[in-house]
Amino acid sequence: MEKESIINTEARRFKEFRLAENLTLMEIAEIIGRKFSHVQKFEDGSRRIQIKDIKTLHLKLGMSYEWFYHGKGSRKYKENPDKSSLINIVDELRTTIKIHETKIEQLDTALKKIFRDFYAK
Repeated sequence: MEKESIINTEARRFKEFRLAENLTLMEIAEIIGRKFSHVQKFEDGSRRIQIKDIKTLHLKLGMSYEWFYHGKGSRKYKENPDKSSLINIVDELRTTIKIHETKIEQLDTALKKIFRDFYAK
């Protein structure tokens, strides 16, 4: 997936989540500790959403990492009351590792393309 496509997908999901939560740009900016203009750039795709902002949305509003990065599952993270807190932490770590592995693969692909384009000239 190209970087531009990834950014547009993340921007679309960010906006979709905000609207589903009935939040204004100003309200979500306050929640994640960003300026209004900064968050506005998230939604229009001119600024990449940082992982720490996604983590804040996960912790404060229950946004699912899996849904945000991969479009799979429910938009909201659902905690299973039958699991112990340790199992929840392990599950969360596994999800985070998968997210990072995917990001590394995407960056590796982009870097290889840059090298190919650079040396092709």
